[in-house]
Amino acid sequence: MLSRLSVFVFAVIGALGCSGEPEVVVPTGTDFGLEPTSAKGDGAFEQASAYWSTMEVPDTLAVLGDGSNDASTLTRTVVANANDGLAYPRDMAFNPNNPGQLWIVNTASESVTIVQHVGSPYRESRDVRSEGSSHFHARPAAIAWGANNSFATIHETDEMTQGPYGSPGDFMGPTLQSADLDTFDAGHGSHIDMLHNTPLGMGIAWQSANIFWVFDGAHSSLTRYDFRKDHGKGGSDHRDGVVLRFAEGLVRRAPGIPSHMEVHQETGLLYVADTGNSRVLALDTTRGKVGEPIFPNYDGSQQYMVKGADVRMVVDGKDYGIERPSGLAIHNDVLYIGDHATNRLFGFTLHGDLIDYVQLPISEGGMMGIEFDAYGALYVADARANEVVRFRPPNHAHDYANRSYDINEYESNSRIPRYDPNAEHCNDPSHSHGDTE
Repeated sequence: MLSRLSVFVFAVIGALGCSGEPEVVVPTGTDFGLEPTSAKGDGAFEQASAYWSTMEVPDTLAVLGDGSNDASTLTRTVVANANDGLAYPRDMAFNPNNPGQLWIVNTASESVTIVQHVGSPYRESRDVRSEGSSHFHARPAAIAWGANNSFATIHETDEMTQGPYGSPGDFMGPTLQSADLDTFDAGHGSHIDMLHNTPLGMGIAWQSANIFWVFDGAHSSLTRYDFRKDHGKGGSDHRDGVVLRFAEGLVRRAPGIPSHMEVHQETGLLYVADTGNSRVLALDTTRGKVGEPIFPNYDGSQQYMVKGADVRMVVDGKDYGIERPSGLAIHNDVLYIGDHATNRLFGFTLHGDLIDYVQLPISEGGMMGIEFDAYGALYVADARANEVVRFRPPNHAHDYANRSYDINEYESNSRIPRYDPNAEHCNDPSHSHGDTE
């Protein structure tokens, strides 16, 4: 039985931060609104301490078995599988503008599977890939929804893309994509920006506007990418982008296992699954000092090292038997951490106290990204089974429709219509978006 810490104090493990951006089209100078770590006034951790003091901490978590640590108390439903095109899925995200629409990134096929009306009898799916996916969606490790009906992906590759005479292996980084279903191709046509300084990217999190944070496996860093104004669909001018590399050398990639991340919007802390070091970290996104330029700079944009960032340990994996933290999500001010090595899912307070945990029935070596829907149900990407699985606690409040629907009940995909973006009902707001249980 795992013990619960009654008090946990953040351990400062590094000093290597960030907010704000210049207002010109092609930015000049190095004033990106960062406060130095030594600045007077409250940083994000001090503000977070005040926020945490107002939180009510539950004794148990229903979605983790309500203290039983037993997944048999949960309703398990497969909501997408290989019949939908899933091919080693490692992450997923719900479209916040359409809560029943789930976007799943597939590493093996370099495709995106879109499931509409998740789990309902009206369910539709479409697997999207195009010729340009081999670069703009190469070996995706993670996805994060952004602003203005867009999302970004990050990619675990350091090999040449775009053919034998194409871009070099280190010419990789996050891709910003439009989620317009009429034009989405998971490639060049629907990409609206891309910056190139992170091969072997393992995780991505949205902060605000077109600002995303990336777990940079090649440089063992946490890197802030600001696309600023996107270049539009199919464009190529990246000069207005700003790349700031924090905490170089403090995190470590575990090959093949994503290191998921999320910004807690109320405090400005970036929570990170530091998979290779078996721990969970938090970074103050508001503080640091811009230093020397970083190279290569393929985009002609501003790219710099950042010194003096405030990075602290939230959870030391060895205290809880966590070997490879990978999946990470914040829901209702609870920090959920999935251990890829053991298939255990843990719930912590935002300052690192254990609340509850559960052992999940997921394929060995398959547990990757985790996500919550608008009703608080948990979704887990099982890469080895090529499935996305939903877990719901008893008496789960929702407004799904009223019958069970598990796609493994069917021998073929014939009962699941292929997703047609031009079909009238796909964009009809009167069409049901609810699940059925």
